[in-house]
Amino acid sequence: MVNRIELSRLIGILLETEKRKTEKEQEKTLSRPEDKITLSKIAQELSKNDVEEKDYENKVKELKEKIERGEYEVNDEKATKGLIEFFT
Repeated sequence: MVNRIELSRLIGILLETEKRKTEKEQEKTLSRPEDKITLSKIAQELSKNDVEEKDYENKVKELKEKIERGEYEVNDEKATKGLIEFFT
């Protein structure tokens, strides 16, 4: 027959074993190799377009500021050519 002391010792061993098992499982999940992400050529092109779009936004912002300060001068020849190309 098992007395209380032996029963307590067995329960302690069982709990310690379960604790070690859980710790090992956690170590496995933490020590996984890192995931890698690679972008397709299409995604890389889209990323470049984002940069170009930001450049465009910056140019527009600069033009608006020049207009507000009264520093922007219209190039009549370019404006005329642009209108002709647009409407033809």
